[in-house]
Amino acid sequence: FVQPYGKSLFAALLPRLDSPQLENSSSPLTVALLQCVGELARICPAPLRDHIDTIYPMLLGLLSDQQSPDKREKAIWALGHVVSSSGFLVRPYERFPDLLNTLLTMMRTEHSKAIRRQVLRVIGCIGALDPFTLKIYLNEVDAVGDTQYILSLHEVEERSEVDLTQNELLVSVNWATFNEFYAACAFSVLMGLLRDPGNQNSSLTNNIVAAIMFMFSSLQSQATKYLNQVVPLYLDVVGQKSLSSDIRRYMISQLAEMVNIVKLHIKPFMPQIVKLMHEFWSEEDSEILISLIELLVSCLYACGTCFREYLPVVLPNLLNVLNNDSCEDKRLTTQVLDAVQQLGPNAEEYLHVLVPAIVKIVVSDHTPLSIKTTAVETLSILNHNFDLGPYASRIVLPTLKMVQKVAVQPATQDQRDLLTAVMDLFSSMFLQLGTKFMTFYPIVDRVIRRCKIQQHQRFDLIANKVSKNTVLSDFFASDPALLRVTEIGGRLSSASTGGRLHHSTSRRRDKLVGSAANAAGAAASSTANAAAVSAQQNQKLQSLVLQRSWQISSVVSKDDWHQWLRNLTETLIRESPSVSIRACRLLAQANPAIGKQLFNAAFVSCWSELPDSLQDELIQVLEQALSASKDVPEISQTILNLSEFMDHRDSSPLPLSVKLLADKAIKTRVYAKALYYKETEFRDCVQSKFDPSNYSDILESLISINNKLGMVESAEGVLQNAASYFKDGLRNQEFWFEKLQDWTKALMLYERNIDQHPNTAKLVVGRLRCLEALGEWTELEATATEKWSFLCENTDQERDKILTTPIFFNAVYAIHLGVFDEARCFLDRSRDILDADIANAASDSYMRSYSICVSAQTLTELEEVMEYRLETDRRPLIRECWSKRLESCDKQVEDWWRLLQVRSLVLNPVEQMHDYLKFASLCRKNSRTSFSLRVIASLMGFNPAAPGAKPLDPAMAEVSLAYAKHLWFSGQKAEATNRLTQLIRQLVAHQDSAGQSGGGMTANSPPTVGERRLLAKSFLKLANWYLETRVPDAALGGGAASSGGGQQQSALNSDDDQIFSCLPPEQWRGGLVQPSSPIVADSPYLYCMHRCLGLVSAATDRDAELRKAWARFGLMSYESLLHLKTEIRPEPEARTDYHRLVAAYSLNAVRGFVKSLCLCTGNSLQDSLRLINLLFEFGAEDQIVQAVNDGLHRIRLENWLLVIQQMLARIDSPRDMVNAEIVNILVEVGKAHPQAMINPLILAFKSGGTQRRRWNCNKILYNMESHSARLVSEGFMLNEELIRLAITWAEMWYESIEEASRAFFGETKDIRLMLQILQPLHELMTKPPETLQETAFHQEYARELQECLELCAKYQRCRHMQELNVAWDIYYNIFRRLGKQVPAVQTLELSYSAPRLANYGTDWELAVPGTYLPRKPVISVAGIKPTLKLINSKQKPRILTVNGSDGHGYTFLLKGHEDIRQDERVMQLFGLTNSLLMSNIRTVRCNLTIQRMSIIPLSTNTGLIGWVPNSDTLHTLIRDYREKKKIRLNLEHWTMLKMAPEFDKLTIAQKTEVFEYGLTSCEGDDLAKIIWDRSPTAELWFERRTNYIRSLATMSMVGYILGLGDRHPSNIMLNRDTGKIVHIDFGDCFEVAMHREKFPEQVPFRLTRMLIKALEVTGIEGCFRQTCILVMNLLRENKDSIMAVLEAFVYDPLLQWILLDHKREFGDAKKTMQNFRRPADPMAAVADAAAAAVAAADPQAAGAAGGGGAGNAGIQQAPGVDAADMEGYNPWRHHLVNGPWFGNYEESKQLRKRSRSGVVYVEKSGIFGLIFSARPPPFQSATTATGGYPGGPGNNGGVLNADSSERSSRQNSGATSAAASAAAAAAAAAAAGAVVVSKPINSKATDVIGRVRKKLTGQDFNDSTDSRDFVNTIRQVDMLLANATSNQNLCQMYIGWCPFCIVQEL
Repeated sequence: FVQPYGKSLFAALLPRLDSPQLENSSSPLTVALLQCVGELARICPAPLRDHIDTIYPMLLGLLSDQQSPDKREKAIWALGHVVSSSGFLVRPYERFPDLLNTLLTMMRTEHSKAIRRQVLRVIGCIGALDPFTLKIYLNEVDAVGDTQYILSLHEVEERSEVDLTQNELLVSVNWATFNEFYAACAFSVLMGLLRDPGNQNSSLTNNIVAAIMFMFSSLQSQATKYLNQVVPLYLDVVGQKSLSSDIRRYMISQLAEMVNIVKLHIKPFMPQIVKLMHEFWSEEDSEILISLIELLVSCLYACGTCFREYLPVVLPNLLNVLNNDSCEDKRLTTQVLDAVQQLGPNAEEYLHVLVPAIVKIVVSDHTPLSIKTTAVETLSILNHNFDLGPYASRIVLPTLKMVQKVAVQPATQDQRDLLTAVMDLFSSMFLQLGTKFMTFYPIVDRVIRRCKIQQHQRFDLIANKVSKNTVLSDFFASDPALLRVTEIGGRLSSASTGGRLHHSTSRRRDKLVGSAANAAGAAASSTANAAAVSAQQNQKLQSLVLQRSWQISSVVSKDDWHQWLRNLTETLIRESPSVSIRACRLLAQANPAIGKQLFNAAFVSCWSELPDSLQDELIQVLEQALSASKDVPEISQTILNLSEFMDHRDSSPLPLSVKLLADKAIKTRVYAKALYYKETEFRDCVQSKFDPSNYSDILESLISINNKLGMVESAEGVLQNAASYFKDGLRNQEFWFEKLQDWTKALMLYERNIDQHPNTAKLVVGRLRCLEALGEWTELEATATEKWSFLCENTDQERDKILTTPIFFNAVYAIHLGVFDEARCFLDRSRDILDADIANAASDSYMRSYSICVSAQTLTELEEVMEYRLETDRRPLIRECWSKRLESCDKQVEDWWRLLQVRSLVLNPVEQMHDYLKFASLCRKNSRTSFSLRVIASLMGFNPAAPGAKPLDPAMAEVSLAYAKHLWFSGQKAEATNRLTQLIRQLVAHQDSAGQSGGGMTANSPPTVGERRLLAKSFLKLANWYLETRVPDAALGGGAASSGGGQQQSALNSDDDQIFSCLPPEQWRGGLVQPSSPIVADSPYLYCMHRCLGLVSAATDRDAELRKAWARFGLMSYESLLHLKTEIRPEPEARTDYHRLVAAYSLNAVRGFVKSLCLCTGNSLQDSLRLINLLFEFGAEDQIVQAVNDGLHRIRLENWLLVIQQMLARIDSPRDMVNAEIVNILVEVGKAHPQAMINPLILAFKSGGTQRRRWNCNKILYNMESHSARLVSEGFMLNEELIRLAITWAEMWYESIEEASRAFFGETKDIRLMLQILQPLHELMTKPPETLQETAFHQEYARELQECLELCAKYQRCRHMQELNVAWDIYYNIFRRLGKQVPAVQTLELSYSAPRLANYGTDWELAVPGTYLPRKPVISVAGIKPTLKLINSKQKPRILTVNGSDGHGYTFLLKGHEDIRQDERVMQLFGLTNSLLMSNIRTVRCNLTIQRMSIIPLSTNTGLIGWVPNSDTLHTLIRDYREKKKIRLNLEHWTMLKMAPEFDKLTIAQKTEVFEYGLTSCEGDDLAKIIWDRSPTAELWFERRTNYIRSLATMSMVGYILGLGDRHPSNIMLNRDTGKIVHIDFGDCFEVAMHREKFPEQVPFRLTRMLIKALEVTGIEGCFRQTCILVMNLLRENKDSIMAVLEAFVYDPLLQWILLDHKREFGDAKKTMQNFRRPADPMAAVADAAAAAVAAADPQAAGAAGGGGAGNAGIQQAPGVDAADMEGYNPWRHHLVNGPWFGNYEESKQLRKRSRSGVVYVEKSGIFGLIFSARPPPFQSATTATGGYPGGPGNNGGVLNADSSERSSRQNSGATSAAASAAAAAAAAAAAGAVVVSKPINSKATDVIGRVRKKLTGQDFNDSTDSRDFVNTIRQVDMLLANATSNQNLCQMYIGWCPFCIVQEL
């Protein structure tokens, strides 16, 4: 009945539930609404889903209402119904991240049992969320998704100290004294209480505020340190609408007192305070207004003239009170007048509104005389401060009228005061105006005399002096009466601006006259208060009182222990020497929770004051309390927390027994603390002579603790460590393996021991546990039946462990019988049992609570089982909920099995087939094969492995596939292959018959999409299995390294034909390859790959949308092609077949990759890179062109974003059609994603290269200008100005003079090199300076540098050395001055160094570098912070902060002197690695992702590197730690040099001995202690250390594959928040550091003693080693993807120089120039041959492009630069060309011209032409395409077409016979492949790729060429770890690498 109206009812009820009036309404109304919403949700679930976003926040708000338990109970009840009825499961934790924490907090703090029971039900309804998924929701780990985009990170907002716990405060701030720390703790507790909604509107609020103010009064000026901690939250609470008026008034008045104490320090919070005053000024409560005015007066007094900016907001409110004061006594008017008097100089701009308002009060008949007096005095003050001449008439005349009225009234004191004030006002105005006041004198005098005013003598005196034109100042000293008049105004003014505030109903004149006395009294009072505060702060500890409080002689019961702890806490707070802690004593007595929060700080403050004897006694008491309070977990937790807290202090920790602490931590289930203390106990045990039995107990505890914490790898490491200590073998191994949950090994050991000791009950029970865990129910039942009586007789305890609580099973049995009421009672009792467990677990972490949440979910699903039976219409919803919850659970076999068993009460396995198949897969992945088989058998209805089992039913195809997978995983690979082959045959037959007759797998229905997908997956799986079994060493990725001889060893099985008989002949098409090919037939590898291609091709035919099949098809073809090209050497007669195979495999690979990318929903970096390689190599083939044209346009443009740099690097391909296609793609990407294209495009300009490259870059640029002109302009401007900022002129000259001096004064005396270095900078000095900084340099040094240039020119003419010697005298003088100037510069101001950036404003279109993400809002630049800080290092990089439009600041490191393009490609590799890590089920949960930073190259030697927030280098961490501990920084090195001063001259054996001796100088555990000291709690320490271990292992393996070297402590960082290792500076890749001439690196990665000491207690054994194996396995399994990225990396034409010279610093210019030559231009031969053709066709364009041969093609020689410089690499010349000095982008636009043929080019000017100029590439004449570059005149933005260019080229090639001949020769050369190749680079690249491939195939430790000679992953990791930790290798490292620890200077 109600369902049709559900939508309307929700629309009517929800606004009422969210109504503000409901907050103050009675609970019954709210409860009734919640009841209605809950019932309506159950009846009308469909419309409920539309209101989810509205309902959840309302219910969460009601859950936090501490005032009404009824509301909370009904709210949690309604939430449960909303969750269960809407099916909105699991996602609430994502949409509302605080929900889970709120529920767990309620379980800890809620007193109502009924509410806690409902909370457990809600937790069960929502579902037990996987702890790892929760971390993703909370942004604690990387999300599972596309991790390949590298984003710049904004500055992290620091948490307010009010949000920090005491432990966090202790470790996060360096406190000068502990008193400051105590105050911060007290403020944190008080503000936390104040923020709690439950404490607001209660008497507790006033007490909290009083305590805060007491602390401020006590601390006085020291309290300013805590304003950030107090004021923001204080203002938030005051501003809450629900706060009562009385409390708000009190808090505002106390805020005024706070302002009086801190004075001007309140200024940063004035905007919030003024907003608060404005918000509540309209209140009708006059008391609130009085408090607000008092606050305003305090702010005016504190801020002075700084308050002026807020007057436009405040002044209207003041005037409103003056005009509309409705109070009878006009109290508000008095307060406002006091405020006006305090305005001081601020009031000058507002006199025109203030004076009339005050005069109106003066003349009003309703104003009391006392207030009129105050108003007149206010006018006097204003007159003293300002010139009131313009307002004289508006003041004098109305005042005289008022005087006439007052004078006739009966004489009173108020009347006399008023008249005196009036005469003082007139006297003051007379003094101010002088003769101008004579206009009013007659009327004033007449009124005075008429009214007989006696107080007029001074007025007459002034009038007399003025009338005589006497200068009044001459009489001030001689006339006391006149002087008194001036003093009156002065005192009034000083009282308003600088004197102590006095808030009263009226300001009396006599009080003003006596202000000096008042000030003296205030000073005396302040001194007395200071003395009292000092006495309070110096209060001595009453030791005897404290000693009496900790006595435990009479403590017996649980209540006694609670009372003992409470008394001890109150005494510690009351007797604390810290005044801040004592301020909370009353609150602690009223609220025990406050005492708990302050217990640690109070204890420490008293502990340091206790004598040694009492400290010893207290320690004994605490140990007794730990031992005696077995049933009081609060005592144990309090002492454990106290011990942990004191362990983080710099002084000695609490001397409690470590073993006692560890045991208590285990019993109270705080496992992170238990792990810390057990590891400490383990180290103590190892270092001393230990008892083996005790050692065994410690190891057992460590295994158990690590298992509880989910660290199975660590537990295994402990077991391995134990095996190394117990040489005679481990005892009770079966129990240890059971702890490790290795049930199979444990069962085997139990059975072996039972055979030897059959009557041992412990062994029998252990065997039963193993059988239960393995799911062997039949054997378990048989054994239990047989041994039950024996177990009952021998041990009741073990039997009780087996017989779990019967309540749950009673509930199940009651449901089975249909007795649902009884079942509900059992379920409630079960929840009560869970209640106590989750309350303790939730206080630790969600990880501990997860298993209890699973139990709560199980109970909820039992309730839903009852609903499933009773309510048939809810069954679909319930089944949907069950599936969602199962998906959200952790992938644990036991948990899934429990939930599936519960559902089996109403569903059979077939009805849950989807979930059961997932469970079977989960069992396989966890090596629970018996479980997997049981699940599959339950779905089939029989055991398929049993002898004589009936054939598989085709209708159960999915189950059949699962069974085949089970067989494969179990090792029965042949049987699995046969089963899968049979399944494929059946599916093919059924689907083919369905296509012919219309009958499919189900009667009379064609094959569904799911059925076709299943068959395609089966084909794909068979191909993978076949490849693995037939070519195990070459399976995808190793093919290229495999040899034919190796393949001969992999004999093909005789049943191959049977396997492939399922393929019809027409599907035997591995592309265009036929089995009859002689080369394929003779190569076992190719033959096998050909067959697999047939299977994969069949998969694509059956399901053309299966992306995995197309990706595999392309990859197999690519590997076959690679094998064919590298391993096959065809005979001359087989050349035709060879070329046909190459064409076929390349076509297949292109088709596969294109289709894979078309179907890809995310990004596939490896497929994109492979496709690009194929296009550039085979793109000229007609069939490939057709395949590309058919599919390339269907690929999402987002797929190309990750490979823009690789595409831009190769746009100078000599193949025109490929080149045109790539340019087309880039143009389209530029249109769709201009923000992603702009920076790489600018870098392409700055990277130089051939004419063709610059031509295509200009083409893309002009297209972008047509739609994003402003963006392009901003991009170039930012790039040019950042290059300007990266290296200043002073730095350039300083470094170039130093380098030139090495060349001139060196052994070779290379004058030519010297001139080459200095020439570009001399040319720079000919340019006019553009900034103030450049102008200053030019003014100081230009004349001298010009003189040097002339001397050098003279030398070149006459060759006299005297000229150079004189020049060097000048150079040296400049160098010496710059040597003082350059290091002194610590900051750069934008206005001084880059005014274009400083003046551009905040409205940018350009995105913040590194923040662009497709389909996300663009974060545009909103300005750049005006100051850049310089880091004090050799290269002086700058710290640059870019403001984003999202309000965040993005910090970058601006680096000059380095080419960071390589770092960018390394980040790309890390992105792929992260994607692999996040897609693997075993690694995704370990949070192994590599921390990356955005890399934005600006040019070939400048770039931006994203700042990694909250990270410190290991060098910094260890340096700070040792300085703090007073340890010599280079202690180990110093010890080594003492033993062997000439260490470098020793032999390796001697070095090893000295190195090991140096290690004995200290423990080397600095990093381990740093991680502990910086972690507030043991739980955070455990999480950070785990992240440290795993990230270190991950980067060790990835860095080894990359060949990453130079890993000294300054190149490795540690994230303070997560503990992850972060690597920076990737200059040494591909093992170049291992091939250095001096000190070549001998280790594969950094794993020194200090890093090992920071691992687990077992060192590299355990988590570290297992993570290494896991990551290496992953990398080897995905070696094809890794190789795709590295191949693109190595063969990138713009990065090839790195392989020859890994020195990237400018400082090594000489070696660079001598050894480096640019790789020959691939187009050089073609360009030279076609130069004449281009010149003949278009002389203008040819002239614009410049002349030159292959060595300097397209480079116009700058004036005065030696031609030889063109062939060498002059870093300064390249830097100047990339910068803005020789012309910028805006200038290039002005210089653009069009040739006769329509080609747009740039008129070159000096070096300027190196970037922006270009000529048409060969074979593209001036009339190609549509008239030149797109975007130019006559061109509608079209893209140059390759075909049309070729046609135009052929048409115009006949211009002259010479041009035709040249063009023909060039074409022939290109067709013949006459491309100049740099042989050294290709050779080096081949070696690099081969080395990486060996690493990824396990062949890195042998020199054998046999592809089968490889080691497995475990052995490979073992060898790597041995090399990395070898002292013999470490002692050979150079000193800066710090193999031992750290040195003084790096």
